[in-house]
Amino acid sequence: MTIESEAAYIQGIFGIGGESRGDLHVVVNNRDEEITKDSINSSHAGKIIVGGSFISLDAYKKQLN
Repeated sequence: MTIESEAAYIQGIFGIGGESRGDLHVVVNNRDEEITKDSINSSHAGKIIVGGSFISLDAYKKQLN
């Protein structure tokens, strides 16, 4: 497994579905920012998105599709 990041630390505490793999894509500018529906677009399909402190229900549902 290879994970490349300029981050000092990425902790996954929430996952949907079982184990997965894919490219990491950061969708927020800082760790206090929440993931909103507008944060997610078609380029995130098949990606593991990295967010901040919260994901809205609308964003959660959009990412599932």
